[in-house]
Amino acid sequence: MIVTGTEVARFAAVELKAQIVPPYEAIGIEENGEIVAGMVFNHWTGADIHVSVAARRGKLRRSLVKAAGSYVFGKLECERATLITESKQVFTYGLRLGAADEGLCRNQFGKGRDGYRLAFHRDEWRY
Repeated sequence: MIVTGTEVARFAAVELKAQIVPPYEAIGIEENGEIVAGMVFNHWTGADIHVSVAARRGKLRRSLVKAAGSYVFGKLECERATLITESKQVFTYGLRLGAADEGLCRNQFGKGRDGYRLAFHRDEWRY
């Protein structure tokens, strides 16, 4: 089930071992009363928004990706969504969904914790 709110942001913060500071919006997946995946949207500039993604292994679902696209490209009318992830699995999944690889962000998540940068563009969004 798709859920929203601060509990999703808390889940993402724990999973990513990072601080998530308001203002933000968050959507996630809840299974059996537990959040297992989440996306946090912040740093909105009008044309772009940053998306932090956290998911337990095998729990990132197409329904969450579709909901994220509807929010970013529909409601906010952004031209792009920037995603930086430490997870090679999330990075690979993003590429399969049509994201552009924008490089490696060294020490993005702390010393020795690099981030893979992806971008989804409105004109290339397939969902």
